[in-house]
Amino acid sequence: MKNFFGVLFLIVLTFASCKKDEALTPTNGIYRGVFNRIFEGPDTMGTGIVYLAMKESDSTFILTGDTTSNAPFTRKGTYKLTPGKIEFINTTDIEEYAIDPYYDPHYVLDTVYDYEFLDTAFIFELNLGTVKYEYKLARI
Repeated sequence: MKNFFGVLFLIVLTFASCKKDEALTPTNGIYRGVFNRIFEGPDTMGTGIVYLAMKESDSTFILTGDTTSNAPFTRKGTYKLTPGKIEFINTTDIEEYAIDPYYDPHYVLDTVYDYEFLDTAFIFELNLGTVKYEYKLARI
C-alpha cells in the first residue's frame, strides 16, 4: 500500500509540474519595428519604421507610422484578440489619405491579421494573394 501511494504521488507530481503550452498574447507596452508591403514574392514596395503602443485594460492601440514614407499611416483604435488572430479597428478619420493616388487602404491598421507573439517579438501579417503586409516588432 505504501508503494501505491508513492507511485500515485509521483504521477500527480509529474502532471502538476508539466508546463502548459498556452499561446502567448501581446500585452501592454510599446513595440518598435518594421512594416513591409511585399508584392509578389520578395519585392518590398512599401516599408517604414513603426511604433505600436498597446493598452490591455481597454484594448486600445496607437500606431505611429513612418513619417517619410507614410507606410503605414499613423492611426489609433481598438483591437480584439482571438487565438492566432488580432483584429484592429481604426477609430480615426482616413479621408485625407483617400484622395492620394498612391493610397493603399491596407496602410491603415483596420483589419484582421494572423499574429505570433514570442516573449518580446510581435509579428503580425495579412496575406492577400500576391501582396503581403507584415509588421515585425519587438517590445522596447
